Amino acid sequence: DGACLCPAGWAGADCSECESGYFGEHCVKCTCSPNQTCNDTLAGDGACLCPAGWAGADCSECERGYFGEHCEKCTCSPNQTCNDTLAGDGACLCPAGWAGADCSECESGYFGEHCGKCTCSPNQTCNDTLAGDGTCVCEGGWTGTGCDVCEFITPFSSVFP
Repeated sequence: DGACLCPAGWAGADCSECESGYFGEHCVKCTCSPNQTCNDTLAGDGACLCPAGWAGADCSECERGYFGEHCEKCTCSPNQTCNDTLAGDGACLCPAGWAGADCSECESGYFGEHCGKCTCSPNQTCNDTLAGDGTCVCEGGWTGTGCDVCEFITPFSSVFP
């Protein structure tokens, strides 16, 4: 048929282009793993690139924000953390102290615009929630600086027979 055969790595009607999987001015074979894409062609540098959502030296891990065996993109709100990685299920999780469907409320026992942890004693109730200031108030029946004195205990005034 009169067509010329190109040397290994070369392609095109006049063998002036790199074959797919070859790169650079000498059309050198790419050495990427099967999960990677080679930056090939005459202008390419042979760099091995991971497809979107994939990461790692051989593109065998999910990039941060991607999950599951196909490294799908997480769809969490900015306040949430995605259960990502290959073993992840893409569930959107609230950081410690945060609650609600989109993690915009303080969890019980947390207060203020940064949902800081309350530091009340067991006999105290914290002024929690986003609007709370974290102050500790004695629960019913307790008094004292640390709410550690029971209001209902009185000393015995007589000895039992």
